[in-house]
Amino acid sequence: MDGLLVNGALHWFYCVGYILAFDLSSEEFRMMPCPYLEGRRDYDLWVLNGCICLVSYFFAHDHRRCAYIS
Repeated sequence: MDGLLVNGALHWFYCVGYILAFDLSSEEFRMMPCPYLEGRRDYDLWVLNGCICLVSYFFAHDHRRCAYIS
């Protein structure tokens, strides 16, 4: 799985509830907690305006696919 490059670090989902980041200049790893996922299973990391964000997918009552961004 490819990492996302944001602010000089690569980011991946590490395990449930955490994002793993590898800082390319210091060559150090760090873990960051994810926002609460509200029991959702379909989610991904995106870059939005230079910031990393967590996008959770769900289906609305009219069967449209929607996204929740944290």
